[in-house]
Amino acid sequence: MRTVLITGATGGIGQATARQFGRDGFRLALHYHSNGDGAENLRAELAAAGCEATAFQADLRDTAAARAMVQAVHGACETIDVLVNNAGVIDDSPLSFMSDEQWHEVMAANLHSAFYVTREVSMVMARQRQGRIINVSSDAGRLGGAGRSNYSAAKAGLAGFTKAVARELAGSNVQVNAVSPGYIETPMTADLDEGKRKALAREIPGRRLGTPIEVAALIAFLASDAAGYITGQEISVDGGLFMG
Repeated sequence: MRTVLITGATGGIGQATARQFGRDGFRLALHYHSNGDGAENLRAELAAAGCEATAFQADLRDTAAARAMVQAVHGACETIDVLVNNAGVIDDSPLSFMSDEQWHEVMAANLHSAFYVTREVSMVMARQRQGRIINVSSDAGRLGGAGRSNYSAAKAGLAGFTKAVARELAGSNVQVNAVSPGYIETPMTADLDEGKRKALAREIPGRRLGTPIEVAALIAFLASDAAGYITGQEISVDGGLFMG
């Protein structure tokens, strides 16, 4: 049985991704930081559906914690076939008023964490001579986001990281790609009022926000055998918002 490690598994995209991989017959390692109840509820839901799932807690902004978590997953599951780097946060502010703490925390949660986890998992996958790494980026890293320079910079950095790691690991039969969601119906967009939601929809050629299921479907495809010749790519799921 193949194992997928999903970081930030209790978020909207994380949960949809876990359910998709569960349907695809994977063993699931579900990372969470502070939402222990959410992780247990998701694990129980997946177990009730016949999926093998285990939750692992870690603050991935800390390199030692990230290393320990990957070691725990590998020890429990014996293999890590797919890594989905989905953990992240937003903390918006106009540039002139953004604090050092806001900048560093968003960079740490969205970019540094992916580096710490991928570094450890890459060694496992290189020894296995196979693996898939899918980084969840954002169109904010491609288009920029007013009031979220920290988040945009972190996601742009994640795109460059994806390409570099894809080149480095290609010889080990490890494919590395990024999925770049646009505006998705998740807790991050749940607080938008109706006026703002309609204004956003008008900017999107598809005229609506996307769903976590649509993002999860692309992530699962990139982990499938059908995507074996795709690496180093950043693919948007955004209703046409970014056409680059």
